[in-house]
Amino acid sequence: MRTIRSIPFAILALLAAACSRDVLDPAATPAAAEAPRAAATAGRPAFVRNAVKYRERGAKPATGRSGTSTLAARALLGKDGVTELEVTTGTFDPPTAPRPLTRVQVKQLDPGGRLLRTLNYANPGGGGTASFSYPGLPRGAALQVQGHVTEGKRTDVVTVTETVHLRPDLRVRLDAPQQVRRGSPVSLVATVSEENGDVGARADCVLSVDGVAVDRANGIWVDAGGSVSCAFTYTFASTGARRVRVEAANVDPADFDPTDNAAEATVQVTDGGSDFDYTATAEDYVETTVQRDSMRTTYDSGQVTEQKSAIQTRHAIQSGALYASMPHGVSASTRVRVSQSTNGVTVHAGAWPEAAGGYPVLAAQPGCMSSWNGGVVVYLCSTGPTDGGVTNVQYLRTSSEVTYFGVQHIRTWWADAPDNVYAYSFDVGGGYTELAPQITVGADYSFSVELVDGARTYTLNATVPLGAPQTRTFTFYPPGGTRCSAPQYYPDQGLRLDVCRYHRAEVVKRNGSVLGSVE
Repeated sequence: MRTIRSIPFAILALLAAACSRDVLDPAATPAAAEAPRAAATAGRPAFVRNAVKYRERGAKPATGRSGTSTLAARALLGKDGVTELEVTTGTFDPPTAPRPLTRVQVKQLDPGGRLLRTLNYANPGGGGTASFSYPGLPRGAALQVQGHVTEGKRTDVVTVTETVHLRPDLRVRLDAPQQVRRGSPVSLVATVSEENGDVGARADCVLSVDGVAVDRANGIWVDAGGSVSCAFTYTFASTGARRVRVEAANVDPADFDPTDNAAEATVQVTDGGSDFDYTATAEDYVETTVQRDSMRTTYDSGQVTEQKSAIQTRHAIQSGALYASMPHGVSASTRVRVSQSTNGVTVHAGAWPEAAGGYPVLAAQPGCMSSWNGGVVVYLCSTGPTDGGVTNVQYLRTSSEVTYFGVQHIRTWWADAPDNVYAYSFDVGGGYTELAPQITVGADYSFSVELVDGARTYTLNATVPLGAPQTRTFTFYPPGGTRCSAPQYYPDQGLRLDVCRYHRAEVVKRNGSVLGSVE
């Protein structure tokens, strides 16, 4: 069995100031709130358990209390135009329903608060939860929910008013190298973003290779309009083309459009060459979305009113990734320098052992070594002698709010971490930032890596040309972008409702990739 030698180093990051607000969910324990700071002093990312939400700025379920009983309700509109109203006597996250729900009354209100109809349900679901489906409700419609919650001979009546929101729409993007070396651990990073902007969602982030699940981070949280990373590690045991896939599975609440919940890439696995071989990629991606709902109310008197709501979202994702390997082992005293630049500006620069600015030198550990800060990560593995060994360098920059770690990733890079600790790290130690700082990307994107091991110096400079901007537009409702539901008639109220939805998205991206080697 080959021994992997630890290479300690640190990163000097060019960081935006970390915000102090909304770092953790208010329900988080004081110990969890201190985890990022404690982890930074230990020289590794914070292991905050996934159950703790890093932020929740999206809409939350409506909640109410009467006596000792509680009720929660959420109304979520799907791509098919159907709104599902879910009611529980406990909580949705985590799912609990401690008491029976014996009766539910739902009142649908018009934009002015006028009652449109009342629906009664006896013994719904037969337990502590119930769900009801309503077509033709617009985003922003109000539902007044009254639940009878029973405990023994006592019944409490709890009333809440919930607003219809769009279901979460998770989208997965994958950064994967074109070529890697067989037998060396490779870190694969996927970005998971929520596109609709109304509510956040839980999901399982799963890495599969050739159709077999090999690593996962269960129960990740993506806030409304937010973007997170999933970091996985896998060692390819055989050469050839391998199909890599990352999926956001088991999305809760159910996803608005599950067709974009996974991303795939093909990775070529080789035995490596005699040089410092590398694959490098860079991308500048901006997606803007406009969604509008309109509800037209026509009264028997001829009066017509209209209610409109709109969501405009913008996701800017920038990434740079370098994967390199060379047929030389390096010692624990190796000096490391790395940098990324574009448009004449240094995006990131780091060095070891010239640690400064409060970033500690990482202590030696019994596996591969890594450093993560400010959305930038460097991985370094070395095995074997100077001539005949192998050294792998991975240098990645992402633009996510937090990073979730897969089980194998934690085992590889932080060997003393307990197994099956599903955890995430803030990309800025000790705080939270609104994504990694956006930069102006030029005509190309460059990487530089220098390893100085005694009298030997290994240098790699790679430049990725970026092509012209590519623009793509799409809609959930082809061909024109608008879909109208069947009219809803309310004869007792003397009116008719017509609901229409509009969606249009535009993606502008510039990207490039390059394979190469240096002697």
